[in-house]
Amino acid sequence: MKQVFAGVILALFISGCTGNFNRNNPLDPGAVTGINTATTSTTGAKFIRWGGIGSGDGQFSAPRGVALDSAGNVYVADTGNYRIQKFTSSGSFITRWGSNGTGNGQFSSAIGVAVDSLGYVYVSDSNNNCIQKFTSAGSFILKWGSPGGATGSFASPYGITVDPSDNVYVADNNNYRIQKFSSSGDFLTAFGGYGPGDSQFYSVSAVTVDAAGFVYAVDSSLRCVKKFTSSGVFVLKWGESGSGSGQFITPTGITADNLGNIFVTDITNKVVQAFTSTGNFVDKWGSSYAGDFQFDYPYGIAADSSGYLFVSELYGHHMQRFSTR
Repeated sequence: MKQVFAGVILALFISGCTGNFNRNNPLDPGAVTGINTATTSTTGAKFIRWGGIGSGDGQFSAPRGVALDSAGNVYVADTGNYRIQKFTSSGSFITRWGSNGTGNGQFSSAIGVAVDSLGYVYVSDSNNNCIQKFTSAGSFILKWGSPGGATGSFASPYGITVDPSDNVYVADNNNYRIQKFSSSGDFLTAFGGYGPGDSQFYSVSAVTVDAAGFVYAVDSSLRCVKKFTSSGVFVLKWGESGSGSGQFITPTGITADNLGNIFVTDITNKVVQAFTSTGNFVDKWGSSYAGDFQFDYPYGIAADSSGYLFVSELYGHHMQRFSTR
């Protein structure tokens, strides 16, 4: 992977490890509203930033999960506003749906969002302990899950993703496991358990699947990425505590691109890191300042087939798109 942002200063600011973030965080004075574009002086790569604090169309309150459909549209779990927002790849608002509640099409804490090959949208709700499925326009289709530790039940589901066969994987955070379902919500398998072992988790916050079907899970407390087969057999892991390349303080988001690269957000180090599928460090972007090519608590992440990354900023209340190639 090319060093696209060679001129970006990687000045990491370590503010201490805390895994609990209040979605009602005070307003960020640096947040912007609207769409900003910029071009790097060294490469000409395009950068787009949109959003800002608020509840209007195109505004955010503590956005978390990010997903893309096959047309390149962007879906954002706007957690503090209890909704999903849909945009074009350049940040133009398309539609939104959701409100605060427990009914069909409502959310209490929409954390994760994923889109399958047919364009159906899946949303994980960490407070309502369920998964909801929608059309690409936001029409409710079905819901599954309930509070608990049994298979098919959840205890604060966070990240969610789909594999090439449209199976759904959920990071069941407080049950310390990954659960796998069919696209209609039928339980298929689960793996994990509480502990520091290779196949265990302390805080599984995000999950992604690559084109080959391998599953990658982020553990925010163990500060590592773990790789599994589609049936949950442990393959390898990487990462340790720190602010250097290949290290993490609070990793929260993960995605895979079409070339097999793995990208991980770290909200405390305020960086995005790229790795090979075997965990070798490739590149890093970001710093502690909230501005162009920098991040204010990067949380969710998605990658398109053209080399663009889409990153949500939990406390910056906006989205960023930038090129990695």
